[in-house]
Amino acid sequence: MLLPQSLRVRQTLDDPAIPMQKRMLLACTCAAILLAGCSGLRFPGVYRIDIEQGNIVTDEMLGRLKTGMTAAQVRYVMGTPQIVDPFEPGREVYLYRLRRGNGDVVEAKLVLWFEGGVLARQEGKALPPEARSRINTSGAAGGGQATPTP
Repeated sequence: MLLPQSLRVRQTLDDPAIPMQKRMLLACTCAAILLAGCSGLRFPGVYRIDIEQGNIVTDEMLGRLKTGMTAAQVRYVMGTPQIVDPFEPGREVYLYRLRRGNGDVVEAKLVLWFEGGVLARQEGKALPPEARSRINTSGAAGGGQATPTP
């Protein structure tokens, strides 16, 4: 038996499954929003590691840099830069970032400028003392490998 159009629409709205579907959709949406908001929380007792990124630049490495060194000599002392700007071929950038587990961030930036293939000037400085206390650099060329101190 065919029902008129107005009765068919009314029958679908009276279906008891629709309110349950709406409730489930609302519950899932609320749960997703609540879980997404928890990502920024810091739960007590949860260990968070320190995250180091970039080039470690020490005072010893900066002491080895001399104006007039070639790019190959600079890379031997400093290692490979984080950024070699394709629009400014005479510029190399050494970046360092330490994000401690407690949320503190330590950053350092060193920019080396080359003119005619030799080091002309430098801007920036070595790691701050609070970051240097965490690492131990060997005397090897290129500053050595960073290892945590005991």
